[in-house]
Amino acid sequence: MNRLPAASGLQWIRDGFMLFRRQPNQLSLLFLLYVMVNLLLAFIPLIGSLLLFVLNQAFTTAFMLGCALSEAGREAKPGLLFAYLRSPALPRLAGLGVLYVLAVLLAIGAMYLYGGGPLVDAIVQAQGATSGTVNPDTQNLVVRAVFFGMSVYMILIFPLWFAAPLIAWQNMGVAKAIFFSFFSVLRAIKAFIAYIVAWTAISLFISINLSALLSLLPGMSEAMALAVMIPCALFLSMLRYCSFYPSYVELFGKPALPPQG
Repeated sequence: MNRLPAASGLQWIRDGFMLFRRQPNQLSLLFLLYVMVNLLLAFIPLIGSLLLFVLNQAFTTAFMLGCALSEAGREAKPGLLFAYLRSPALPRLAGLGVLYVLAVLLAIGAMYLYGGGPLVDAIVQAQGATSGTVNPDTQNLVVRAVFFGMSVYMILIFPLWFAAPLIAWQNMGVAKAIFFSFFSVLRAIKAFIAYIVAWTAISLFISINLSALLSLLPGMSEAMALAVMIPCALFLSMLRYCSFYPSYVELFGKPALPPQG
């Protein structure tokens, strides 16, 4: 594991975009299949949401494998998404997914502890109110509590950044993968801060300017605006996923690829 300067975080974004340019069609299809599977699981009551978290690490690592194949000049086929569902690493990846579920539950608990009883009342009031009738103090409380909960979640999962690929590609156990992931993030914290700040700035710049542009177009309804905004958001999300792989490579090296066949 190497110490990295802040500029490395910006380089990961650039390298992720360059990876996408190698195989835009294949990586787009792989990512769209990933989104569709997530949506299908989300439609299954209760168990679907649980499976979504538990299996998500297998799907995310599969997309990173697609990036690795693309870098090597090999085709990233959509069926690659399910590669780790047939892998001996699946139980460990699922165990890591359970930790993500626990992180969500702890973040929700932190959110309610922050807001207490007034937060519950505020949410009930917000759900029962018509648009524009919610008290500003109520809105502020909900926003602060949600932001606090999201911050707790990010703090909890940030050390897990590399845990899934370390499990899948270096055959580590869950605890060992989390240990190496945590200290790799800690040693490269400047790069990660630059990475997060840059992605936040890019996302805000595009969303604000795109929203302003759409508002100037005559006859633009809310549904039409969403039809433009959602694909743009998915495209940005795909580029962000592409940038995960370069961050892993710089800290741990390139993974061994499966044999061609």
